[in-house]
Amino acid sequence: MTPPGARLRLLAGIALLVSLAAYFGWQSIAAHVLRLAPSWLIFACGLIVAASLLSAYNRHLFINVERQLSFREFLPVYWVSWATGLLIPGQVGDVATMSAMMRSRGMQIHQSLGRSLLDKLTSFIVVGSFGLAGFANQLSGVEFAPLTATMHTLAALTAVAGVAICAMAIPKFRTALSRGLRYGLRLASDAWGEGRRTAARYPGRVATNLSLSLVSFILLGLSYWAMFRALGYSALPVVETIAAAAACSLIAYVPISFNGIGTSEFGGIVLFGQFGIEGAAVISAFICLRLIVYTVAWLPAGIALFLSARDTGPVR
Repeated sequence: MTPPGARLRLLAGIALLVSLAAYFGWQSIAAHVLRLAPSWLIFACGLIVAASLLSAYNRHLFINVERQLSFREFLPVYWVSWATGLLIPGQVGDVATMSAMMRSRGMQIHQSLGRSLLDKLTSFIVVGSFGLAGFANQLSGVEFAPLTATMHTLAALTAVAGVAICAMAIPKFRTALSRGLRYGLRLASDAWGEGRRTAARYPGRVATNLSLSLVSFILLGLSYWAMFRALGYSALPVVETIAAAAACSLIAYVPISFNGIGTSEFGGIVLFGQFGIEGAAVISAFICLRLIVYTVAWLPAGIALFLSARDTGPVR
């Protein structure tokens, strides 16, 4: 059953995205989508697939330190976990799914949890570094006056929704914490210890993970650049585009909406607007990128789940 706070965040994100789309015009957004250049669209898809494969290999570096699971065997586990994480609010849906799937393969929960969180930490370091640079570069000297009263109102309503969601969620967290405090603290302690031990014992893998995380995120940033090229914006600076994409990714971590729906688009309108890109084009690009990510995640994951259920019964 989906928690009320999660449903509220989903509704808040959809409401913000619909409001932004209505403000900039549905017809204008549709017109941008219809004139996408197919070659650049395919290129953006390829970049997302390549980045996803690198992310899977990165997680495999830590999960498979005992070398008990080949990358080919691990790939369906990662893909199903990633796809599930796209449907679960927060940043832990894929980690929880992977922990459950790896437990059926003999790995203790605290081991997969700690190693997965170590991988997320290295990724966050890369995204955070690029994102902070993007904020500093794009917002230095920005005049916010051009943002109309409607946009200011949307921002204010988003902030109010965030406060309301936090106020509603805190009692839920207290209840959940009181019910499973002892187990949760023990699991967190074991996972933290596992992550530290993995990092200490395998510094080479940590360095490789950081390097590949950098490459993976550059590929994702380039997918934004390619998508805007598909929309006809050919003069975008590559490095600044990657940094702005990272800043939008950081905004998605703010627990106001479900997986950054609406909030990322709002941030993208402000950040990419500094390049002269109109709001309707930003929303079009972000919606298309979301659809590509969900397709890339769920098409292989659905096939993996189907084959697993057919061959061995319900997937574990």
